[in-house]
Parts: sequence; C-alpha cells; structure tokens
Amino acid sequence: MRCVISLTPDPEFQKTEVKINLNYNHSLLAVILSFIKEVDTSLAEKLHSSTGFKFYTFSRLFAKNGKIISSHLVLSPENSYVKFYVSSPDKKIIETLMKGAASLLQVKLGNGIFYPNFISILEDVEITEMEKMKLLSPLVLSKPVEKNGKLLHKYLSPFDKEFFQRFSENLKRKYEAFYGRPPKGEVKIIPDWDYINNKKRISKLVKIKDSYVRGYLFPFLIEGDRELIKFGYNAGFGEKTGMGFGFAEVIK
Repeated sequence: MRCVISLTPDPEFQKTEVKINLNYNHSLLAVILSFIKEVDTSLAEKLHSSTGFKFYTFSRLFAKNGKIISSHLVLSPENSYVKFYVSSPDKKIIETLMKGAASLLQVKLGNGIFYPNFISILEDVEITEMEKMKLLSPLVLSKPVEKNGKLLHKYLSPFDKEFFQRFSENLKRKYEAFYGRPPKGEVKIIPDWDYINNKKRISKLVKIKDSYVRGYLFPFLIEGDRELIKFGYNAGFGEKTGMGFGFAEVIK
C-alpha cells in the first residue's frame, strides 16, 4: 500500500527561503512518525524503537520551485512544495499515517514550517513475474568486513558479485520475518547496464546522524516469484528501508 504526501510552506510562519539539508532522511522520518503519533502513539513508538527489519520505506523529496544550493534544497516561501511517497505491506501503517497527516496542522522540516496540503492513497499496481522498476531512493546493500579488529560494513554496488546474492537473501529474510513463513520462490534483478554505463555517477552518500550510508540509484528488471516481488515493491528493497532507502516504482 502506498501514499503520497505534499507539504507546503506555511505563509503565516514562513517569510524567508526554506532550506532543507540534503541529508534529510532522518528529518523526513521524524515527520512521518509525527503524523503516525498524532493518531497512534504506540505504533509510532514501535516503529521508532523496533530493531531488525522495518516494514516500510519512503522516497526522496520531490520539489516544486526548489533548487539545490550547496548542500541544501532551497524553496521559495511562496508557490512551492515538497512531496514524498511512503510504502508498506502493512496497511495499518499507511492508513494511520494518512489520518495523522490529515489532522496535524504543522510539521517542521529543515528551517521551514509546513502544512500538509495534499494527501492521497495511490492506486494499487498489478505486479507480475517480471517488472521493470526505477529507484526513487537509493538501494543499500552491504556485507560485514573486518578491519583493524573492528567489524565494518562494506557497501556493495551492482559491480560487486555479492550484490545480487545479498539482494535476494535480504528480500527473502524480510519476507519471512513479516509473514512468518519463507517465500515459495526466488527473485533476481538485472540492472539497466546501458543506463549505468552512460551515467557518470549512480552512487549517493547520505549522512545519517554521525555515520554515512552509500546507496545506488538505477533502473532494473526484476523477475521471479510474483509475491516476493510485490512484497519488495511495498516494503522496499535492500537494507535500511526504514530510513528511506530502497523505494522503487514500476516503469510502465
């Protein structure tokens, strides 16, 4: 289940340009949780504090009349907005989010005060055994490596052989954790190598609090078990979906 939310600078409070640091994942998550908390405090706390897999994801911000200046997304206080998408296989999360966004009058993002001006559930997309998708937030996959006696994460790119195995394993484990049973089939992805080879850079380095996460943006073909594909479409692909990574949409 998916929804889209649009936020507009509140003219009663916002008289100057709005500046949102491009490393806004944590701030945008706080906005999402504030909407949920408005309706269901226990659900918001559960999503915030739970460890392990997070069964939701959200996209990057898309802006009207916005521009990138240095390390910030800058918006005019008038005639501008940002929108983002949220997705989850758990309908309760999306329904609670929508109710909260409809009732909460203001949220803070960057140095701006916004109000939700458009909230909508998106029409379900029929998922088949083969779909072409594009990422609206970076896909993150990693493997543990030891360095100087410390266990670190090495972020993987589509050029790493382990990338594809990690993609499939992560999705299957996440599916089993959600449904309490393993999936019946497998999936595999085929990156759009023409896009990747023609693009100067597909990696995105995002700062989350005091650490950095590297993800990748590229179109891909995914094929295999339809239910597993659908689950990934709703829950997000890869790691750290709860921080806004791995949100993909179908290309029709």
